[in-house]
Amino acid sequence: MKILKSKLFWLAIIAVIFLFPFYKNYLPQQIHDAKKYVLDKIELELALVSTRDFKIDNKIIPKKMVAHAGGGIKGLKYTNSLEALNQNYEFGFRFFEMDLNLTSDDQLVMLHDWNSGVAGLFGTQEGVRTLEEFEKLKMVEGLTQMTFAEVHEWMLSHEDAYFILDTKDNFKDTVLQLAQKYPDLKSRIIISINRFKEYKTAVKLGFQNIIFSLYVSEYGLTYSDQNVLRFVGNTNLTAVVLPVYRTEPEFVENLNKQVFVYVFTVDDESEKQDFENRGVQGFYTNFLKVK
Repeated sequence: MKILKSKLFWLAIIAVIFLFPFYKNYLPQQIHDAKKYVLDKIELELALVSTRDFKIDNKIIPKKMVAHAGGGIKGLKYTNSLEALNQNYEFGFRFFEMDLNLTSDDQLVMLHDWNSGVAGLFGTQEGVRTLEEFEKLKMVEGLTQMTFAEVHEWMLSHEDAYFILDTKDNFKDTVLQLAQKYPDLKSRIIISINRFKEYKTAVKLGFQNIIFSLYVSEYGLTYSDQNVLRFVGNTNLTAVVLPVYRTEPEFVENLNKQVFVYVFTVDDESEKQDFENRGVQGFYTNFLKVK
């Protein structure tokens, strides 16, 4: 009888797991919230345990203003272009956030995404390209798209510039390529992470400067303030980046006690002043000036 009960128990567990996709939409929100709480807590604690013996020596001091996606140019955002880098460097920016993506043949290029991003900038169909195909595309306004190899060359001739790299897909593969191909830039590259577990990947590959971005587009990927504060308090981050909708004064104040706080993206001076009044220290921007 005990054996039968045991078998029935495990059959029930298996049924619950495998049938979950079919009934999850009928569960009350409290069940989803409880599940998310447990999974987030597990991910957080695993990230902290797995990196507690690593010594992080982040020597980069954050600048107040960051040129978002290379900075705006000709009224355009998200170009990640050579001209954007050159122009905004001349404007006085020294911190540049840029988007990093993989081509279909696993080469690093500067692009926000292969969907509306590639369609909007190049007037072409959505979809991943090979490196050769990417390089043949014509960007709007005569702007020039970049590979990371070209960014590397640009950085060698602009020794006071620092790059925050936002990896849009395949985080582990992308960061691994950076570590293997461009070890000379590790002291000037800041890796942007969105997940607790990505901290371990970046640290183990030798990156000492890491920014934690709280921007996510789906409920299931958000972290609670409590978990974020515990993560920040037990890691050695260069900064935290908040989307505008997560700049509650109490949360910002608690973060400020432990780490430099950016907000993105801000292109209005009055908004910038409002965020400064809340305690925000730095800004990702497309069009504001460096002061």
